[in-house]
Amino acid sequence: MKKISSKVVFLALSLGISICSTVSAQSCDEACLTGHMDNFISAMLERDYQSIPLSSSAEVRENGPEIMLSNSAWNSVKSLRSRITFTDSHSSNVLSRVGVELFSGRPGYFSVRLKVKDSEIIDVELTADRRAGRVVADYVYNLDEMVVQTIPD
Repeated sequence: MKKISSKVVFLALSLGISICSTVSAQSCDEACLTGHMDNFISAMLERDYQSIPLSSSAEVRENGPEIMLSNSAWNSVKSLRSRITFTDSHSSNVLSRVGVELFSGRPGYFSVRLKVKDSEIIDVELTADRRAGRVVADYVYNLDEMVVQTIPD
């Protein structure tokens, strides 16, 4: 039976700890993901697209097709009226379903999914439903407080 040097064991353990530290430092927990979503929604409402930390290879899609954020249906949003957020730190995804008031005065439903890696958003998936008669105003404007709380991991 071969003996393993204590230096080799120490080196292996050090590398393992170093790798684990790097992985956890790069991961985004619930607070991190929620912060990215808060910032994203604020920036979209303020039309401040440059402040969104998109990676250079980020893909942004709305209702299927790839778009520029500045061409999003968010341009028709006057105000945010309700929101529910789900985070998944294991996959680094955060999803918000929002009820909005449009500049036309009608309600709308919007959903946002962000994937975060190394403090940047690498994937954005947007859906928007603004069609008159399809959006139930009470579901946008009158949600119970319990429904609009952030759902933890």
